[in-house]
Amino acid sequence: MKNWSAPALICAALLITATTVVAHQGATGVVKKRMNQMGELKEAMKAVGQMLKSDDDLNADVIAATAQAVQDNAGHHLTSLFPDGSLKKPSEARPEIWKNWTEFQRFADQLKAAGERLGKTASGDRKDVAEAFKELGQSCKACHEKFRLKSN
Repeated sequence: MKNWSAPALICAALLITATTVVAHQGATGVVKKRMNQMGELKEAMKAVGQMLKSDDDLNADVIAATAQAVQDNAGHHLTSLFPDGSLKKPSEARPEIWKNWTEFQRFADQLKAAGERLGKTASGDRKDVAEAFKELGQSCKACHEKFRLKSN
C-alpha cells in the first residue's frame, strides 16, 4: 500500500488552500464557507480518482478519509450552508435550490449515502472502490447540473 509522507501531505494541504483562496476571492460568510467546503471535497476526490487511474496500490486510509469527509459535509450539514437568499457573488448557486428545496435535500442525502458506500469499500477490491467512486461522482454531477451555475 502506498503511504503519503508528511511533507507530501503538507504540500497537498498548501496547494488546496492556495487554490481555494484564489478561486473564492470576494466570497464572504456562508458563501465562502460552502465554496471552501466544496473545494476541499473536490481535492479529496481528486486524490482518490488519481489513485484509481494509476497502477499503484490503493491507499485505504486516503479512501476512508475522503469517504468520511464526504459524509461529514453532506446531508443536513450541506443544506445548512444554503440559507435562503445566500446568492451573493461569487456564489455559483442557482436560485432553483430554494424553489426545489426538497429535491436539493434529496441530492444532499444521496451524496452522504454515496460517501458511506465509498467508505465501506476503502480496504476492499479495486473494482468495488471504482464503482463506489463513480457513484459518488455521479451524485455530485447530478446536483451541480441542476443547481450550480456554469463557471467560466
